Amino acid sequence: MQRTAIILLITTAVLLMAYPFWGLLHPQTYILELAAHFPYADGVGDHQVRRSAAMAWAPNGILASCLVCLAGFVANPTRTLHARWAGACLIVYPFVRTTVDAYIGLNLTAHTAEPEFVFVVGAEKLFFLLVGVTLLGLASALSPQETARPEGAHPETTYLHAPDSKATYSEPAHPDTAAR
Repeated sequence: MQRTAIILLITTAVLLMAYPFWGLLHPQTYILELAAHFPYADGVGDHQVRRSAAMAWAPNGILASCLVCLAGFVANPTRTLHARWAGACLIVYPFVRTTVDAYIGLNLTAHTAEPEFVFVVGAEKLFFLLVGVTLLGLASALSPQETARPEGAHPETTYLHAPDSKATYSEPAHPDTAAR
């Protein structure tokens, strides 16, 4: 299951990065995709569609980075750095997406006499922010709290930090004493 999740996350990341490339190769078919998000995209030229598709790489790149970081976290859940990066990417994503959408909107209305500027913040974009904060919280909760090793302690000793108490530790069984 772990391998399947990693493959799915990385494949999705690759597809996210390849998707705007479609707009560069076939702008007349990509215009239907733009019209779904920008209703005033009808009648735009190929150069405007290509420019809009190129702008879409920024938010897609952030989501792809998040997915790759999540794949790294699934592969090695003890390293919470991947989860932290994924959370940071998801927190940044709504701001970048909103900015890029505004520029795409301005680009697509450049051919009209009175361009329309629309700034939309919805639950979909805020959901990414919420999931990013949640990932950062999970990464913080999963990261081990290291304490100072008492003098003369065994190097393979596991230390646990108990809140409002002194650090406790457990000694591994020594081969000489385990046989006795």
